[in-house]
Amino acid sequence: MSVFYNSFCLPGNRRDEVRASLQRWLHGRGFELSEERMLFDLDGETERSAFLIWNERWTVLVFSKYEEELRLLRELRTWAPRLLYLWVQDSDVWGYDLVRGDGFAASFSSDPKLYRSFADAEEERPAADPEAVCRILETPDLTAALQAVQRRRSVFAEDDCAELCALLGLEAAAVSYDDLERGQVEGLEGWQAEPLLFYHPDSIAPPACGTDLHRVDLREIGATLPGLASQSQITPDVLAELEILRRRARLRMLLLRPVSWLAWSWRWVRERLAWRSAVHRSGAYLPLTGGFEPLTDAGVGAELFNDRHRSWITPAPGLVPQPTSGKPALVWSFRAGRLPVTCTSRRRWKIADVLRPPRGAEVLRDEKYRLLSGLAARHLLFELPARYMAGTTDPSYLGLHVVDTRQALYVFLYRSAKPVEPDVEDAVRQTVMSFHLDEPAPRRA
Repeated sequence: MSVFYNSFCLPGNRRDEVRASLQRWLHGRGFELSEERMLFDLDGETERSAFLIWNERWTVLVFSKYEEELRLLRELRTWAPRLLYLWVQDSDVWGYDLVRGDGFAASFSSDPKLYRSFADAEEERPAADPEAVCRILETPDLTAALQAVQRRRSVFAEDDCAELCALLGLEAAAVSYDDLERGQVEGLEGWQAEPLLFYHPDSIAPPACGTDLHRVDLREIGATLPGLASQSQITPDVLAELEILRRRARLRMLLLRPVSWLAWSWRWVRERLAWRSAVHRSGAYLPLTGGFEPLTDAGVGAELFNDRHRSWITPAPGLVPQPTSGKPALVWSFRAGRLPVTCTSRRRWKIADVLRPPRGAEVLRDEKYRLLSGLAARHLLFELPARYMAGTTDPSYLGLHVVDTRQALYVFLYRSAKPVEPDVEDAVRQTVMSFHLDEPAPRRA
């Protein structure tokens, strides 16, 4: 898989200054620091997130919103005497910018024709001279080594960037935001990290339908919601044109299938090579302060435990756990026969979005019940209109078990092109019935 990362690096342990600067900058844009743990996927419109990583030699800041990094850079350089910005773009290009309070001191890209950082920056950006860079960083003995790194052209750009990071004792800069969010950064002994989550208070509005899972009326939240038009609302001419477009799309897919297979094969080879590259590290997970722990899916007897959410399930016989990406909202994944089931976390104030029936769907089941732990749950089963699910022209089925907890709504979701067999339905329900957790509610859910 291709690698992307961007890191702000400041010499010395400047954790407190960087934290205060980030908080001040985001506060000016209407964002407040949250005390909740990262249990949900980040909302790019109403939330921002960052990771602070530090030791005595360096402080590294990894920010969630790439499009805003130039503005963040301007904020940091108002007080930081020196700042190094390191980046890797799609495993093809890497580079860095050395910045001082009076502007860019040096910029380097391994292939400037393919990509350069901060393309919108209007300031002059001198080409990086290794001798000048090392003088500013107070590492003159590394000049020859930096020259060699800048001349290298490895198969993966992140290998060259990692070489520079190793020279500077800056290994923590060669990590991506996604890996930090998943808690999958290993081998950085001597470093500490703190996750920071910010939210826009105006974005949180109590749902008009209330937050009682058992009392929400599907008719009220489904009546005025936008969605796909039914075929009865579309004129025959438009339907004919849509059918022509579908045929063309199917033909294009057939023609592109060999190209897709070659691309998949190349990606598979790259992933295998990357696993053996210098970027891959082993060892203990990077310790994180602030109440956030790496995600682990570990069997405890017959149970599956999610450390981030402090929750357990006991899969019914025949259910096979599947690996997860480690993203905050993806709690578990398993298969019930051939039926894939995922459990994700959603904010409680988004209950209407969770329960909202798809447009044109028929509600086959709406069962309200309680788990063995006493938590409220609700099982919804929808029959979706024809062609709603890719690969089938017949009606398909969407099912979800929603569990209401103090910290989140947990949604066990499955899709099927055919009616789900009763024994499979029973196995999924039995698994959901076993759900329990021991974590107090966060301040904002």
